[in-house]
Amino acid sequence: MISHPSQSNFPTDHYMIKFHIQQTFRHAKSVPRTIFNYNSGDFVKLRSYLLANPLEHFQSEDVNRCWVEWRDWFFEAVGQFIPTRTVKDINSPPWIDREVRHLIRKKYSALRKYCQCRSEHRKNKLRELSQVVKILVKSKHRQYLHKIKNSFCHKPKLFWSYHKAVFHHRSSQNPVISHNDTVATTP
Repeated sequence: MISHPSQSNFPTDHYMIKFHIQQTFRHAKSVPRTIFNYNSGDFVKLRSYLLANPLEHFQSEDVNRCWVEWRDWFFEAVGQFIPTRTVKDINSPPWIDREVRHLIRKKYSALRKYCQCRSEHRKNKLRELSQVVKILVKSKHRQYLHKIKNSFCHKPKLFWSYHKAVFHHRSSQNPVISHNDTVATTP
């Protein structure tokens, strides 16, 4: 819709163009990946298989060809003795479980319904679900941190992987320049 400058409430000498864009967004689907399940692997048989097949038949003048042949042979052996499993989403935090995902889906459904018909009842329902999701996520996060704290003595890898993930994320967002770094300045 085009309106004359005198019709707008904005001081300008240009014609105003008003338009409305309606767009629907969908959440990105998680991509399933196949990974090795090392906890269920038979490393004794894998080791004996690798020792039984010497590396002599990989000798060649072309290093790249030798590497590709060895890699294919190695992963074929690993595929025989280490089972695989499919994981769907690696980006969600460990404290986001099935219960939280269910409530998040309910919240998005309430949001969709509210956008279709903006009634006070639907607004209150959306607000209530949003609060429940926030409270549940905070509670699950506290439980997860408590679990990490208690597992430090007998399972320190869980603590250090969480520590690395948190501080790596922080350092990538806020890079710090040390006193040894040089900063280029222009006069």
